[in-house]
Amino acid sequence: MTDGARGLLDQRLNELRGDITELADRVDQAIDRTVCALREQDAEAAQRVVAGDEEINAKRYGVEELCLELIATQQPAAGDLRAIIAGIHIAVELERMGDYAASIAELTVPLSSQPLLKPLVGVPRMAEIDRQMIKAGLRAYLEADPDLAIETAKRDAQIDRLYDRSIGSC
Repeated sequence: MTDGARGLLDQRLNELRGDITELADRVDQAIDRTVCALREQDAEAAQRVVAGDEEINAKRYGVEELCLELIATQQPAAGDLRAIIAGIHIAVELERMGDYAASIAELTVPLSSQPLLKPLVGVPRMAEIDRQMIKAGLRAYLEADPDLAIETAKRDAQIDRLYDRSIGSC
């Protein structure tokens, strides 16, 4: 690969990292806003989360498009190709998390006029862990740190336990 081609690939990979960071930030905010809307039973705030899901979806598809363009036009090899493929998977998972936040926000709207059946403890704790995992997973991707990625993925069992105790028992 010539220096010019390498420079262009590096520039586009940096663009990809920036887009994934932006997507992660949007999902992180959606989770935070959803939990706040749920806790405060704020239907308007919940509706804003639902409306913002379209932006998250669009960003995901933009990331996927960039990844496919890089594969088609730059013919990346080895580590670059792994970073691009990982970018596709990360975008899909982040978008799915955004969908979950929007789904909870949708449920918040009709429930906002009713008292909570029990105090919100598990959901905010799950959201907090999710947000920590987003930040750690993003850092693992940006720093190409497989140990941090593995450590972050292991925290998912903690979410499962909280889910079973909080929501599974309803």
